[in-house]
Amino acid sequence: RLEELNRLAAGLAHETKNPLSLIRGMAQTCLNQAPDPEESRKIARKIVDESDRVEGRINSFLSYSRPLEPNLQPVDLAEIVHQTIELFRDEASSKGINLGIDLDGQIVLADQGMVRQILVNLLSNALYSCDSGDSIEVSLRFEDGEGTLTVRDTGCGISQEDLRQVVKPYFTRRPGGTGLGLSIVGQLIKAQGWSMNIESELGRGTTVRTLGLKRVTE
Repeated sequence: RLEELNRLAAGLAHETKNPLSLIRGMAQTCLNQAPDPEESRKIARKIVDESDRVEGRINSFLSYSRPLEPNLQPVDLAEIVHQTIELFRDEASSKGINLGIDLDGQIVLADQGMVRQILVNLLSNALYSCDSGDSIEVSLRFEDGEGTLTVRDTGCGISQEDLRQVVKPYFTRRPGGTGLGLSIVGQLIKAQGWSMNIESELGRGTTVRTLGLKRVTE
């Protein structure tokens, strides 16, 4: 674990060096050239954007590296799914992507915050992979008291070569991505005693299943 964290820290240093250099360069331009107000606003906007990128990378690293201690409680998983998917409704609509929900209304033992983060990361990936006319569906099914939460999209899909790499830290196909999204998802799923399965095919989409959810009975 320590060796892995050292490798991640080295990767974080590498990933933040370029944005920090850009921020310094833009600030130096303001100091040296005293640009007009409009140009100053553009530079300030770029500085904010690059600063947000650095903050995002650091937050992702911290999320991945800190010990996970789930607070497992009975939660209404369907309610969490509905609330989380609404966060992406406007973006999906603007891109012409259909968002669907097909849920068994069940109470499960889970950490509510972790479940939200899992869904946010998976839906963010799915939206990035989809174009107009594609669809994303979140479904929940139970059999013999054990549930499967599935996020399925009909987007661009992942090659079999990349599929073997997607859960590794800092592997990303997204420009500006941290490469920690699915790694964090995997950790959050494992921390709650569940497991993850990913299937994908180029041109046909990706399916991510969270397996082993436990129904809470009276």
